[in-house]
Amino acid sequence: TEKPLPKNTQIKSLIWINMKILLLSFLVLLSSCGSIKNQTENFEFISFYGQFYLQDKNANINAQKYNFSDKDGEKRLVEYGDELVIFTQTYGNVKGSYKVLDSEPYISDFKKYDHVVEGSISIKNNELDIFAWGEKTPNKKIRLNNGNYRVRILCSNFNSVKERDLQYDTDNDFYEILIWRSHEKGIKVLKMYSNK
Repeated sequence: TEKPLPKNTQIKSLIWINMKILLLSFLVLLSSCGSIKNQTENFEFISFYGQFYLQDKNANINAQKYNFSDKDGEKRLVEYGDELVIFTQTYGNVKGSYKVLDSEPYISDFKKYDHVVEGSISIKNNELDIFAWGEKTPNKKIRLNNGNYRVRILCSNFNSVKERDLQYDTDNDFYEILIWRSHEKGIKVLKMYSNK
């Protein structure tokens, strides 16, 4: 018969196993947190009517509520709690990027941007989706923890757009979207575009 291990050896083995389990759990948690924050990716898709949308997954979308004013178009953003409507310079060729941040970014100079605006959105289903106009399937899915977020849209290269009512392959305006946790509410225009 095999001799049982000495008590000291058994205790050391148990401690070592528990330490390995704790270390693995910590690494899994760390990788999970890292995948939420500092996500960044480009996107490009065809939309219509100079607009696209950021929505909480499974948001209750009702097109009847849309009643955009000229001022909404000038601000280039409308918020509906779990949805943001972004108005573009291009009619349909949407290009941009998104980045999820730990906190509000500090940008002291908006010279390279044509228009900068931010609003808020509430996430209740652990996912923020980017939609083209009329689409039922998201063009991009962004994994987020539930909570309230601030979204800043930095718009550039408006001069590349020939006409706002027609789509051209040369349209090259760009929409940089920055996302961070915040309880701040309301739309704030940080730089207003003027084509005069």
